[in-house]
Amino acid sequence: MRRGALVLLGSALCILSSCSSPPSTGTVHGVFETIGGPAGHGPHLLPGRVVFSDGNGANVSVKVGARGTFSVN
Repeated sequence: MRRGALVLLGSALCILSSCSSPPSTGTVHGVFETIGGPAGHGPHLLPGRVVFSDGNGANVSVKVGARGTFSVN
């Protein structure tokens, strides 16, 4: 029974240690567009800026071109 408790404790520590690892990085590709409006009209692409915020309050601002597309790492 003691061995089972130690295995359970070891497994729990492994799981918890993976929670504290740094977040993965990646790339977000998107299109900045309007939705809604009069019936029969599709989305309208918008130029401008898109701002991403992380849990620590750091911001990344990305310029959106005339075609409404953007990409950020």
